[in-house]
Amino acid sequence: SPHRAALLAGRDLGGMRVLVAELHSQAAAAALAARVARPDLRLAWVQADTAALPLPFSRLVARLRSEGVLTASVSVGQGFGGD
Repeated sequence: SPHRAALLAGRDLGGMRVLVAELHSQAAAAALAARVARPDLRLAWVQADTAALPLPFSRLVARLRSEGVLTASVSVGQGFGGD
């Protein structure tokens, strides 16, 4: 990848908070709780290649987007379909 060097050079996320969840439903519950606690928070859904569901088929992500809980979505590989 032409971005390999940049990825290898990265050491932190600059204080960005990250939640890792194994299931859609776990991440959704955390996103809703975060939105209630901090309405000004901008949340992005990141779906890795191990996902079994392409993002366009996720009714949950679509609903979180339509209700303003998520600002953006990012996906790779077989979990394709993010912004």
